[in-house]
Amino acid sequence: MFEMLDRDAFGRLGVIKTSHGDISTPTVLPVVNPFRETIAPSEIIEATGASALITNAFILYSKPEVRKRVLEVGVHEFLGVDCPIATDSGGYQIYRGQKVDVSPQAIHEFQARIGSDLAVVLDVPPRDDMSEGQTSTCIQESIRRSKELCSSKPAGPLWYGVVHLTPHTRLRREEAMQISGMPFDIFALGSCVGSLIEYRFESHLDRAVDTARRLPPDRPRHVFGVGHPMFLALSVAFGGDLFDSAMYALSAQEGRYLTANGTLRVKDLAEFPCSCPICSQATPEQMLAGDGGIRLLARHNLYTTFEELRRVRQAIRDNRLWELVQARCRSHPKLLGAFCNTLRRHRAFLEQVDPVAKKSAFFYSGPESMLRPEVTRARRQARRLPSALTFKHPLYGRVPYAASLCYPFGQTELPTQLEHLVERKEVQLTDVEIVKGAVDFQFGPGCGAALEPFRAVRSSKTGRIRKVTREGILLGTMRAKDFFFLPTMEGASILRSNLPYPAMRVVVSDDAAPFVSEGKSAFAKFVQDCDPSILPGQEVLIVDRTDRLLATGTSMMNSREMRSFKFGMAAKVRHHLDGDRP
Repeated sequence: MFEMLDRDAFGRLGVIKTSHGDISTPTVLPVVNPFRETIAPSEIIEATGASALITNAFILYSKPEVRKRVLEVGVHEFLGVDCPIATDSGGYQIYRGQKVDVSPQAIHEFQARIGSDLAVVLDVPPRDDMSEGQTSTCIQESIRRSKELCSSKPAGPLWYGVVHLTPHTRLRREEAMQISGMPFDIFALGSCVGSLIEYRFESHLDRAVDTARRLPPDRPRHVFGVGHPMFLALSVAFGGDLFDSAMYALSAQEGRYLTANGTLRVKDLAEFPCSCPICSQATPEQMLAGDGGIRLLARHNLYTTFEELRRVRQAIRDNRLWELVQARCRSHPKLLGAFCNTLRRHRAFLEQVDPVAKKSAFFYSGPESMLRPEVTRARRQARRLPSALTFKHPLYGRVPYAASLCYPFGQTELPTQLEHLVERKEVQLTDVEIVKGAVDFQFGPGCGAALEPFRAVRSSKTGRIRKVTREGILLGTMRAKDFFFLPTMEGASILRSNLPYPAMRVVVSDDAAPFVSEGKSAFAKFVQDCDPSILPGQEVLIVDRTDRLLATGTSMMNSREMRSFKFGMAAKVRHHLDGDRP
């Protein structure tokens, strides 16, 4: 149902499969109110390429004539689109203090009967201003309704369970524990709107990450109410897959012009800082001209939202999501404060989900760069080599000379004033010492020495260390972009003998072992066990249940994800038994 395709930070590219097509994540589901249409649903799809929409089942249900019509033709024909459609159940109306005169069972069955692709439990969202007792009452009722739904889920939709981002930590965590144990297809983070409207980004992100880390990683996470392009990169980097918002329309009605760097007032603009199809042809005066102007502005708001989404997705592919987030945080001091606070409070967890190896260099973008997982993890790993000869670095502290070519040490771009603070002397190290230091940094102390006696061979073209051999046999190569050791089967066999089980291992089932030994990737559903400390992007040893080495490769998931996912690649094979026999 959900497959993760790529990742960076706590963000990920994925796909959700529905009966009306795939939803590529991360994405925003534009909110459609069929009784207050600013832009027709079909026009939204055509203009933005949105892969799904969301509407409100309670609003459809609450008007008898509309209810009858939607039950006759289905929600897709009613809205005039053939894409996946999610339906909310009325929880937002409860959150706003409105009366929802329908039973949970009735609205759940209604969502299934009208053909919703994704449907939400009718929860009772608490507000931030509620007491702990009031919040507890809301959460207990939401849990009761969730259990009731899961005991007899209407067939058809993918069902949402909701965890509420209340400020009462104990209640929030208890709800996350209970809801995460239920067989929902998607998990939503609710009760977000108040904190977002009031720019309380710091508390919102802290609660969101604290909650998201407690949910099963093999299912999508939907953050209700997030839709401003300024906040999308941050929301994705800290765990969101799906978002929804009516902001494109609500902002247009108030003359607010959305950008990835904040909100502007159309009345204050002499010209548009945007080249979308609307802004390339319209003028600010036209956008202020009644209903037609509102429609133009709403279209611009959609264009800029989906432009930012495409930018976010490409940043994930390029492993530059943190840099994009840092740029967006310069839009508002509250965003920067939220970013720094979340990195500090969730440092250990973020180190577990952020890839170890990246496709691009580490760009220093400001003092907050020191809080990023690449930096905190590298500092911790360097401390595992206490006897190494080191130099002082303004970001990484004491860096071992022998590991200084490894990512991120050797791939960091600093401003000139910080480059002058790198206290590095000329130290003569042999090529063997450099390789040993890199392998120890990557796999742990003693692993480099385990490869001895070996020879480090430099490339005739670049002059850099490229191969590691022993008696003419290739033990591995040093990857140019990050100076990580990529072991062959021979090198991996030595490492396996030196590393106690289950260190660096991914253990696959008997059914999968023959295919992995022939070079097929190790898929998550066949992983039986793994080193609990495995991180995404690490070089791993893929073995069978007897610890027989089958292949080497790169982990695509961390250990918790490998145990959770039933779809997707756990480790991509590089060398394998049948292809690398001596």
